[in-house]
Amino acid sequence: MKLQNAIIIGLISTSSICQANNEIVPSEIFIKSSDKNKISHNKYNSFNVSREGIVLNNVIAQANYIINEVADNGPTSKLEGNTHIKGRTAHVIIVNPNGIICDNCSFSNTLSETLVTGYVDKIDNTEIRYNITPLISPTHPQHIRFNSQKGKVHFINTQGTNNAMYKQLNILSNGIRISNGIIASGNINIYNGQYSINQGFNNNFIINKPSSRRALANFKFKSPPFKSFKPLVRNYLIIDEKEKDSSNIIMLHNDEKINIYANRSKIENHGILINQGIHLSLHNQSEFINNKKISVSDLTLDKDNSSKFVNMEELNYNLPFVFEPNATHEEIENNEINNKEIMRIKNLVKSNELINQGDIKFIKYIKSEDIN
Repeated sequence: MKLQNAIIIGLISTSSICQANNEIVPSEIFIKSSDKNKISHNKYNSFNVSREGIVLNNVIAQANYIINEVADNGPTSKLEGNTHIKGRTAHVIIVNPNGIICDNCSFSNTLSETLVTGYVDKIDNTEIRYNITPLISPTHPQHIRFNSQKGKVHFINTQGTNNAMYKQLNILSNGIRISNGIIASGNINIYNGQYSINQGFNNNFIINKPSSRRALANFKFKSPPFKSFKPLVRNYLIIDEKEKDSSNIIMLHNDEKINIYANRSKIENHGILINQGIHLSLHNQSEFINNKKISVSDLTLDKDNSSKFVNMEELNYNLPFVFEPNATHEEIENNEINNKEIMRIKNLVKSNELINQGDIKFIKYIKSEDIN
């Protein structure tokens, strides 16, 4: 009889593990029973996924949301393999205030995947509230006390393969670096520089915005207990190509939209982004700088006057109307739908909503063939 690894957990994991002899199989976690809202909230001293992967056994719990939360003083979570749900498909959530490293991690039989550097503040009948861990400046007097990965999510690839497939990926963190290609069939939602976020049971997210610094001080951060927020470092999202042989890797690709909600954040793209649509919400001196290539079919900007979107290199805008093969040159050039979209983007440039210091190309399509 084949024996699987089995991890049975309580509220704080005192794991009981059955190890198969000379056979590598995923560890299996029998998750906590779900509550009346079909949420299984599991708490751990540490949470890691080896290259062999893990199985979250949802056969008995029948949860819609599976929360895996690491205690405040726990180590950074390292996810190196596949996280699979056995039984009922569910939304998987990993919460760790001390950081999450996704080393070519993947998920299967999930409805969505949410990575949070913070902690679960409360759960009620309509939503889950997360408080997000603030970043710590190296100049902060208490910096040496804390894990250097605290409050950060890092996507890397040390394994030489690329299995990073997601349904709907949600990243809630104030320090994000993406150094490995991410492919999602649904939306990619990134919340950077936020303090408190609610996840509704329809899987929509609502940002809780403090009205002032005094209001911000009332947010309950378990750690670190700062008296002043001045030493905090600026929030960031960096999309780069630091990994070996990654110069032609599409860093972010999905069939729907990538939504980025930034507050007092610096976002730098040094990779290739190919998306159906990109929505940028930039506030409180946030900036998005494109240093390489973005290919998109729909671009929307929601920004205040203190924030900016700068294209330094290549922005390819795929126009919406697709022409029949027998379309004339005049029909292609004078199409009202495409021309309206071209004018909208040009007006963004003219008004400095989009600062263009590179190239913007409008791409027109005839069936599956594109022409410039």
